[in-house]
Amino acid sequence: MYQQSVAVACLATSAAVYVVVCAWATLAASDGSNPWAAVIFDAAGNLYGTTRSGGIHSFGTVFKLSPQAGGGWTQTVLHNFNATSTDGQNPIGGLILDSAGNLYGTTEQGGAYGKGTAFELLPQVGGGYREKVLHSFGNGTDGQLPIASLIFDAAGNLYGTTAAGGTNGGGTVFELSPQSGGGWRETRLANFSAAGSNPNGPNGAMVFDLAGNLYTTTYFGGFFSGGAVVELSPKAGGGYTAKVIHSFGGTNDGLNPYAGLTLDSSGNLYGTTQGGFSPSGRSQGEVFELSPKAGGGFSETVLYRFSTSGSDGGVPYGGVILDAAGNLYGTTSSGGSFIHGTVYQIAH
Repeated sequence: MYQQSVAVACLATSAAVYVVVCAWATLAASDGSNPWAAVIFDAAGNLYGTTRSGGIHSFGTVFKLSPQAGGGWTQTVLHNFNATSTDGQNPIGGLILDSAGNLYGTTEQGGAYGKGTAFELLPQVGGGYREKVLHSFGNGTDGQLPIASLIFDAAGNLYGTTAAGGTNGGGTVFELSPQSGGGWRETRLANFSAAGSNPNGPNGAMVFDLAGNLYTTTYFGGFFSGGAVVELSPKAGGGYTAKVIHSFGGTNDGLNPYAGLTLDSSGNLYGTTQGGFSPSGRSQGEVFELSPKAGGGFSETVLYRFSTSGSDGGVPYGGVILDAAGNLYGTTSSGGSFIHGTVYQIAH
């Protein structure tokens, strides 16, 4: 069982210990501004992340924060995205690292066709990083606007989503595979349609289960038009089969999931929605669990509904993470004691 959400910190002021590691000064700051995504660690304790804007060209950056022996952190800009070339622009998603220290991410816009890129940053022997655009989105029926982080499989292939584009205009799921002679090949695993009750508008990062199935959320579509959770299962002869395993927007259910999902060791999926419906009316978002059923399919449990009063937080854009005890943690973009959002725990 899960217990009611507990605010760990109400953002604006709090009794919790809160330390600013790095602050960006202005929208056009030369070191970047407006970081949207979470940061990641390397084995040495350095942090890496993206800013959606700023940098010397004002189209975003990739940065590194290195801890100092006497305390504090030093920021280094690893890449400035440039609008005057085929480089990407405006990274919204976060980064991932491979075993060689290369960084991978996406940009919402820019590239050869102006609809976003997947990129790699490679550390150089003499210091610094070299950027390589792995794929430019938006060519013909290709996907457009990749805003989520990428994920790896065991063979080194990358997977991600685009919020728009594709054959049917409702977004895509794609795979990028490294080629023996260099370069990467894109394969579209799913094309979403914005028509009817089809799921569309995938914004969140993908997640793999142990059987090799991929899961993502869509902000729109589904049976009730409130978004959906989609499973992509590998087929024996190659390719994937897409299937909606839950549609949001029904009675006493969430509405419009924005973030990706978290998977536990039992195959349960956890996520958030930005809105929802409860017996007393609309909610300001929900935390949900999807559990695999013995005969196939998934059953949903709403673990928590954020109240319309906003005192417990509301409108979670981000997903949740799990600790070893099964407790869930996340953030809300509004509400709380000071109305500017919360960090919450849902205790198992």
